[in-house]
Amino acid sequence: MSPIVAGVFGAGLSLFGAASRNAAIEKQANENWNATLKNLGVQRGVSENNLIFQGEEINREAAFNLLTLEQQRKGAEAQAVSDVTERNAYGNTAARLTNQADMDAAMMADNIAQGADAAMMEVQSGLSNTMYQYNNGTYGASQQRANSMSQTSGGFEMLTGAASSGLSFASGYKSMMGT
Repeated sequence: MSPIVAGVFGAGLSLFGAASRNAAIEKQANENWNATLKNLGVQRGVSENNLIFQGEEINREAAFNLLTLEQQRKGAEAQAVSDVTERNAYGNTAARLTNQADMDAAMMADNIAQGADAAMMEVQSGLSNTMYQYNNGTYGASQQRANSMSQTSGGFEMLTGAASSGLSFASGYKSMMGT
């Protein structure tokens, strides 16, 4: 075997080793990327489902409260009619007594709606935060993958490494053979 053959052999080994290292780095970077995205997707899905359930619960509670309020309004209205009849009230006095139940019910309905709106705003804020966290995590995973991929050897780097290794192998072979 001549020093040239030893040099070519060393260069080949260097190229093979660099390509193998690049493939291993890329494989690990892709596995990390996929695992991170899967984890982020699961976290996002769980958070969104919890918030959607919370929103549905707010809607159910508001509907129940409005139904209860309507029943109370009807009871108060019936009581007002009874009071008007017992007092033998008529005109503006009768109208005020009768309308008071409607006004009270309208104010309570407004309070219920405002409370539900405020609670739904918190749910919307939670959904926005969940999306932000997902996007932020995706960006972080992209950065991590890019950092990992930056550790691979480029074509020129691989060729210069192969040339250096080839010269080193040839020189070593020549020294070993004593020529």
